[in-house]
Amino acid sequence: MPRSVLRVVAVLSALALATSCNPTLPTTPTTPIPLTETFTAVLTTNGVVIFPFNEATAGTVTAELTTISPDSGLTLAIDLGTWNGANCTIVVTTNPAVQGAQVTAQANAAGSLCAVVADANSVVPSYTENVTVTVMHF
Repeated sequence: MPRSVLRVVAVLSALALATSCNPTLPTTPTTPIPLTETFTAVLTTNGVVIFPFNEATAGTVTAELTTISPDSGLTLAIDLGTWNGANCTIVVTTNPAVQGAQVTAQANAAGSLCAVVADANSVVPSYTENVTVTVMHF
């Protein structure tokens, strides 16, 4: 074979080899970013307030009864559950719950969840209490 043909064959072979290699770039794992949501409502005697939120992925969910006002010493209940668009089905509860109390659950997948604050012990006086819940989730 003439040398020019050998060069062409060598160049084409090298080109074919170079274009057939598909280098894999290293990927960095993506870590879900935690979200913090704050909800506020007015709680009445024997009342319940529900705070629906969406969980984007599996992970730990924590709800904290951040504020009870004006009576910060009241003992209420704080719950976490699943939300179907109309009702909250309680899964985990903390009762009694004072200001600063937390309830924690593990979400197995993305979905609609809810936090609930209730006057489960009939301690809210005839006037109303303002409650704030902070939910940390993914």
